[in-house]
Amino acid sequence: MKKRILYPLGALLVPMILSSCTSSEADDDNWYSIDDLTELRVEQWNQEEELIAQCMNEEGFDYTPLPAPAPDGAMPGGMASASDGPLEIDFTVDRARRDGFGIVESLVESAGEDEPASDPNKEHVDSLSDTEYLAWEEAMDGDDGCKEQASRTMSEETGSKTEKAFSTIETFTDYVFNDPRFADINSDWSACMADDGWETTNIDEFVYGLSDQLREELSAVEGDAEATTTVIDEFTEYEREAAVATAKCWEGVSDTYDELIADAKAAAQGD
Repeated sequence: MKKRILYPLGALLVPMILSSCTSSEADDDNWYSIDDLTELRVEQWNQEEELIAQCMNEEGFDYTPLPAPAPDGAMPGGMASASDGPLEIDFTVDRARRDGFGIVESLVESAGEDEPASDPNKEHVDSLSDTEYLAWEEAMDGDDGCKEQASRTMSEETGSKTEKAFSTIETFTDYVFNDPRFADINSDWSACMADDGWETTNIDEFVYGLSDQLREELSAVEGDAEATTTVIDEFTEYEREAAVATAKCWEGVSDTYDELIADAKAAAQGD
């Protein structure tokens, strides 16, 4: 199978930031884990939806709380887990050889999932007359409507905590990406990968590039079960090769990266 372009390591960090920039208090070690942040985001979503439902009921309207959306922008498994903190990387050669980056597994699993649940309020809203719908919509989205009231209540209850979390994570990530060590780490890692025969290009396209390549190959054989199996088998082997190369090269920069993360945490916490 022809080797594809492997995008540089730094892009793995971007989706982790997207999935972790939410409100939370620090954990027992005064830091944030992606798992905790995601859990709190869902909890806050549910609380706000309950407030909307309560308000709508008080206004004389039916409303069923919407389920929290699935976390988006998360990196496929491999270089970090949800129990790690933002930008933390825990990746070994053994893990890479066994699991790759988790891209094939993630895409194949998502392809078999059911479509996202529809809005539980759609059937009720569709049954309303035009006049009833306008009244329902005004109660929901009008000036000082239930959505606005719920959002304001949540902001008042969690505002300082949310602001602190965003500020802390922003300080942390800015420190990491602007520290000269980060550019050196990526440069050294990319050079190591090139020595092993892997082309590297735009730092922002690592995960997306690999995932897109697999999607394109699967799309090209859609409807052909035998060809689909072949694509998945070949790509799984390729992905593991890429992951092992990545992990081996990461060994040469991991100590410096861990020091950078520790320094960034200290800066973000004002130590």
